Amino acid sequence: MTIDEIIQWLQDKAVRPAPPARIASELSTCNTTNMDAARYDNLLAGLRLRFFSAARRQFSQAQDDAIVIATRFGKGAGATATAFPNLNRHKIAVQLVSRIIDPSLLNQGGTNLCGPASVVMALIKNNPVLYAQTCITLADHGTAPLGTLTLRPRVEILNYNRTNPPEADWIMCASLRNDTTAVTDALHGLSGPDQMFAWLTGSGYSKVVMLVEFPVKTCQLAPAGILPVDASMTKENMVKLMADLSARDWKIFLFAFGDIATATRTLDAQQQSILDNSDNPRNLGVAEESYNRALATETQNLRSQNLSRVQLAWNVLRGRTAQHTFHLTYVDRVRVVDENVELSCYNWGSNSRWVKLPFEGFVNKFCGFAAATD
Repeated sequence: MTIDEIIQWLQDKAVRPAPPARIASELSTCNTTNMDAARYDNLLAGLRLRFFSAARRQFSQAQDDAIVIATRFGKGAGATATAFPNLNRHKIAVQLVSRIIDPSLLNQGGTNLCGPASVVMALIKNNPVLYAQTCITLADHGTAPLGTLTLRPRVEILNYNRTNPPEADWIMCASLRNDTTAVTDALHGLSGPDQMFAWLTGSGYSKVVMLVEFPVKTCQLAPAGILPVDASMTKENMVKLMADLSARDWKIFLFAFGDIATATRTLDAQQQSILDNSDNPRNLGVAEESYNRALATETQNLRSQNLSRVQLAWNVLRGRTAQHTFHLTYVDRVRVVDENVELSCYNWGSNSRWVKLPFEGFVNKFCGFAAATD
């Protein structure tokens, strides 16, 4: 859809309103070359009509304030961001609006920015105004405060000239990572537990827990002693603690082998197929059989033997990293039910519904977690 079609869709009272996530998805991919001040004003008015009126209060006040910040940035002078000369101002602005509406649209693309992406995801959900203000300040000034952190991306990051990841996501995630290797998919561009701990404590969370079992046992707490845990904790107990903190509304960041990310994406797609065919008994049976086969395959993969640190490094050198590199993901919710771990998490620009994985297999591919709360 074009931006004009989206605005018309929003403002046409005779048309049944689409879910906010659908609007956000269309905004995220629409052509923004003809954006101007009037279109930004009409977009804001349409979003408020549909999602922030007395009859339809689907946006929080913080989301509305953040969208105002994003549209004001879009109306600024120049077609490009001042500090990121190769990135289009209108694309950044409209992408910000889409992610404020639906944070799961944030996409690290083909880069190893999963750590920063998970931190930024939590920021959008927790404080959309700070997210929008940080991104536009970076875009026009090349530096921005975030809690006690100072984001000051290197010149190679400022001069980024690709569309993958999307512009707004690159500005936030690469600036937080601030490593020139983040431009590539090199393994040493990955974020480690120490960096995650520093980002979470620095970006404003008052309580942070970091428990990692592999590749090196790590236990970090801020403030010290907030929980009776240490690095000797078993993986099984780590998973149960992670679920307990999730139930208490802590933000959860999962460290795991890539097999867990693959399993959640695969099974989520299979569950969607079941929903899509729920009114067709014949197709529904086929979809359910397909789900059961996928579950059996992913269960087997989750129980497979993990690589040692030496084997992992050798595979990286040979260019075989896709399945066995570590992945960091923001987890919306996680719980342990009977012999299963059920979780809803973010992966590369998509948000899975509740996915059920066998406890034994999940623990096998689990490497640790971080948790944070205000």
